[in-house]
Amino acid sequence: VKDFTLLDSTKANLLNNISFNYYSIDPDEGIKYGKQGLELSNKLKFKPGIAEGFRSLGVNYRIKSDFPNALESDFKALKIYEEIKDKKGIAATLGGIGLVYWNQSDFSNALYYYFKSLPICKELNDSSGIANLYGNIGIIYHQQSNYDKALEYYFKSIEINENINHKPDISRTLSNI
Repeated sequence: VKDFTLLDSTKANLLNNISFNYYSIDPDEGIKYGKQGLELSNKLKFKPGIAEGFRSLGVNYRIKSDFPNALESDFKALKIYEEIKDKKGIAATLGGIGLVYWNQSDFSNALYYYFKSLPICKELNDSSGIANLYGNIGIIYHQQSNYDKALEYYFKSIEINENINHKPDISRTLSNI
């Protein structure tokens, strides 16, 4: 019985990964796979899979500009990640919630969730996550015409991306500057 559960949880993880990776190709397919992963995870009472299923759905809904469903999915994911104390999942979901609010031009809520994710990324030594958040924060400050703050966060992002040699994000941030 345990082998089947392991096999089923692996299948749930694969469906969730497929869902997440489809967001940039075909979000409707991503939603289809996310629902399958979520259904299987619920059947197994597999909380990490349930959280990932909701998070992958949130990303796909956000790409489709279905912001109510994106937020609903993200907040469900966040609740489960908090229950199982998955800090990486919490940080990623908080950042995703920030993106949804940013896409709706709700800059104060976007900043709130970015700044809520930031200390968790720092605790996890997630340099890429920190740099990404700094870049997103810079974009919001730029959109608010707070250019000094925007530059402050853009340069923080570049510094980290140079340290980890992530050239695409260096280029993107230089373009923002």
